[in-house]
Amino acid sequence: MARSHSTEESIVPTRIERLAEQALAIVWSNGVRMRYSAAKLRTACPCATCREKRRAAEQTTDGPSFDSATSGAERARTGSVTTNPSPAFTGARRSSLPVLSPRDTVPLAVQRMTPVGNYAYNIAFSDGHDAGIFPFEFLYQIGDQEEPAGETVNRSMPPSTSEPTGTQQGANGDE
Repeated sequence: MARSHSTEESIVPTRIERLAEQALAIVWSNGVRMRYSAAKLRTACPCATCREKRRAAEQTTDGPSFDSATSGAERARTGSVTTNPSPAFTGARRSSLPVLSPRDTVPLAVQRMTPVGNYAYNIAFSDGHDAGIFPFEFLYQIGDQEEPAGETVNRSMPPSTSEPTGTQQGANGDE
């Protein structure tokens, strides 16, 4: 007999820990602990603006590629921007070099995480971006699992409809 997923069986965050200025961990109700870099979270931002920028980048062949069918997964994994080959290597001529703002040279950090209902977090980043709403299911899927060697955990997640349980800490360490 197949078991149905009830609210009690939904996988939800039970604790959030700041690991460093640019990383955090979420402990989930099934005991799995996952690590998230700020760059990975920012790259994977599900807001409409970021989705549109990723879509537009997939359609262009000139300039930085912030997410494409092949480089998007790599960017989310590493947090690095991939660019098309430089004109020096391709023989193409470019009129100017890209210029980074001071904000672009500072390591990205998570400034705060605010619960959204009982299903997601709104994450604010040090680059000023704060439009992304990250559903628990999405966060669970993109996390880098921290498991003892030899153990496996089913990462498939039923829809979440319950509030986080246990001790909940904000990304800045507040309870």
